[in-house]
Amino acid sequence: IGEGEALLDQSTAAGGGDDYVARANLAYLRGNYLDAVALLHPLLAQPGASPQDRLTIAAAERTLGQCFTRLRQYDRAERHFDRAIAAYEDLLGAVHPTTAFARSERTTVLLGAARPAEALANAERALRAHQRLQGRVAPRALGFAHAGYAFALKAAGRRQAALAAFGDALAILDQ
Repeated sequence: IGEGEALLDQSTAAGGGDDYVARANLAYLRGNYLDAVALLHPLLAQPGASPQDRLTIAAAERTLGQCFTRLRQYDRAERHFDRAIAAYEDLLGAVHPTTAFARSERTTVLLGAARPAEALANAERALRAHQRLQGRVAPRALGFAHAGYAFALKAAGRRQAALAAFGDALAILDQ
């Protein structure tokens, strides 16, 4: 995680596109999803030569995925999450908090798109990454990964396994 965290810190300190991402995140948090989309689309046209630039673009892709998820435009959300996850895996690794969080968010997209088998496979991968990160991220993140896995199990028709996973999520979140 050390090298990836340093890269994230450099990206944040660099300013520029990160300013757009920060403003778009604020718009997203306020529920202004279309404003966030409008702020971020110009960033995607920028060439991302440096690792910091690529991380900024990945963050924009992730936020766009979140916005399109809220707007229930799951096909668009999935494309943005896929691009963000690919960049995060390349730059930070598959077992990194940022990558794992984005993968967990992708599970929500797949569930919304009524693709339970894909959601379950994605949720399992996200949960494994969160479990490997245990102790290096907040327990709440692991609890939410368990909850996403539980929802995917339920959507796949595996009710008993889903109940057990929900129990695991609650046990972690209650700590």
